[in-house]
Amino acid sequence: TLNEKTCRNFESVHYRKDGTEMLMDINAAPVVYKGRPAILSINRDITRRKQMEETIREMAYRDSLTGLPNRRLLAERAAAALATSELRHVSCAVLAVDLDGFKDINDQYGHEVGDLMLREIAVRLTRVMRPQDTVARRGGDEFAVLAPDVGARLEVEKITLRLLQAISQPVILPGEALGEAAGTLPPLTVSASIGVALAPEQGRDLERLLQLADLAMYDAKLRGKNRFAFAHNAGLPNNVTPLV
Repeated sequence: TLNEKTCRNFESVHYRKDGTEMLMDINAAPVVYKGRPAILSINRDITRRKQMEETIREMAYRDSLTGLPNRRLLAERAAAALATSELRHVSCAVLAVDLDGFKDINDQYGHEVGDLMLREIAVRLTRVMRPQDTVARRGGDEFAVLAPDVGARLEVEKITLRLLQAISQPVILPGEALGEAAGTLPPLTVSASIGVALAPEQGRDLERLLQLADLAMYDAKLRGKNRFAFAHNAGLPNNVTPLV
């Protein structure tokens, strides 16, 4: 600042005496103080503003019920993953996941139970995926999975089987979450139908791949549920594989 004799504005992390972070907005300007060059620095604590900005960002990119990425964040990550898949000549899988039997549970036990089920399923899906994968909620009981950098088709099958197995495990809802009603609830079980589309072989944009994955998912559902299917390039699913 002194050498260039120009004003500077930047952000910097400081620490309070208790060790907590404080984000500062710093404006520094060269001045003359008692006849000598000096810097006048105006520092503003913008910690709360940044926290609010992050909250707004989370609301824009996250599903409010499950905390999973929403369609917008999925689209952003897919754009980067699909571009990379073409450059590196590796496949990227897009999975459409639809729960089987969820509507019956929602109708019988109510939306509060249904919401808790969706949260639990979201945790399970995230837990069995790789760090580089994205699990997103599309709405209702529909999810999408973006799995970049997958090798052989067998690797995609293993990923899909892990998802099916995780979803099909009984859900025991915590008593404190539902009060007295929890004591009367049996373990609840749902399954899933999953459709799989591969990029760049079957498409180079997320919407096309989701359409193909949806078609494959519907076919898996029609053939007995609790299974997955790969999509053809033409959009017709094949190789419907049940959970063994």
